[in-house]
Amino acid sequence: MPNTWQNVNCTFETLNTVNNLGNSQYTITGNPNRMVRYAPINRFRAPTQLHFDQSKSVCYLQHGCLTEQEIMKEADDNNITIFSVVANTIVFSIPGKSLIATRIPATGWTVFDCINNNGILSHIHVGHALSNLRLT
Repeated sequence: MPNTWQNVNCTFETLNTVNNLGNSQYTITGNPNRMVRYAPINRFRAPTQLHFDQSKSVCYLQHGCLTEQEIMKEADDNNITIFSVVANTIVFSIPGKSLIATRIPATGWTVFDCINNNGILSHIHVGHALSNLRLT
């Protein structure tokens, strides 16, 4: 089964609920998969991640859903893999669990990005809820 996907071209912000440094701004492209993020929330806590431009696979989780909760609880990125990708549905595998995400962005959903090396994930990042979404 396939375990990679093409990102959906879009731009959006994610709502910073942690401090008053502003919302993060994303530009996502799918050919090739790329993510550009300006994250002012990182100005003081992770300055090397203030501006971010890298080949990343991006998908979306229903905000607060079981998939988001389980990914956030998993301390070892190596335990999170892609089981399958069918159309717009991505099935993650965490030992003993199968969890669902989508490649289609939606306002209010949570952004999830990673480097996907044929189903093996690294540099996992769970962001905040999407706002000001525009498909490009």
